[in-house]
Amino acid sequence: MHAEAYNYEPEPVYEPEEGDLITEDHARFYQDGKLVVEVRPRAHDRVLWAALDAHMKKTNFYPNVWFVSDHGNAQLMSRPQRTRTFRR
Repeated sequence: MHAEAYNYEPEPVYEPEEGDLITEDHARFYQDGKLVVEVRPRAHDRVLWAALDAHMKKTNFYPNVWFVSDHGNAQLMSRPQRTRTFRR
């Protein structure tokens, strides 16, 4: 066999890493097992991300943010895209 047959790129692993922020309810966010950010349940996305941004700025560390379902599936959270309104 050719050596190229053994050269492959492993599939990327999408799961939380050490230092990432993790939530199970979109209200309490943990980092390395410690509660670091808390917002009211069902808070608007702007409130949630403002609290996360404040924590990241305070610690000068900008980790990924993950939602982990009750089944244990991790999903990388992304901040909502801003929509611009143009004035005439």
